[in-house]
Amino acid sequence: MKVLVLSNDQKIFNRIKDKFYSYSINSKFILATHIEDIPNDLSGLIIPAKVPLNYLSIYLKHAKKYNLKTLFTEQGIISMISYFNNKECKTRKFEGSTSSFLALGSKLAEIIGGAGPLNTKYNLNWEIPIKFLPNNFLLSGINAGNGSIEALEMVGEWEIIGTAWPIFSEEKAPSGFENILSWISE
Repeated sequence: MKVLVLSNDQKIFNRIKDKFYSYSINSKFILATHIEDIPNDLSGLIIPAKVPLNYLSIYLKHAKKYNLKTLFTEQGIISMISYFNNKECKTRKFEGSTSSFLALGSKLAEIIGGAGPLNTKYNLNWEIPIKFLPNNFLLSGINAGNGSIEALEMVGEWEIIGTAWPIFSEEKAPSGFENILSWISE
């Protein structure tokens, strides 16, 4: 399957490819260029960093039209929340814990293979207050220490998942997180 990575940073692109390779998940990746050059046979879209909202809008319209699974991760979730709220999402200094809580019945819990408390251990330096949860989104992961947003998913329309977790980092991801990579590439 082909996955489009919305980034102009070759280092981020290589990090994403390496993470899929490390889990033996076979996917082809395309680095974003111009919307006219994007093939129609994509299975997913990954947004791993902040993106200008006017640029993001073009790719999200494409994703919706072709029903692409869409994954916002790391700083990309900030752009996602800003886009769907129609106002800037402001982060604050991280004050939570290294534990998350995954909502029972969420798509993310289904993908990862479990719900409830989870020791994520990611070293984040920012967090998103719960007040920025967009309409039509389900809070699927919160910080167990202070309730800040760690993961969310769109209800209806098409499959969109956003995570604050750096799932493409060199840090070892919690068990089951590799399933997020399988999900986006199916």
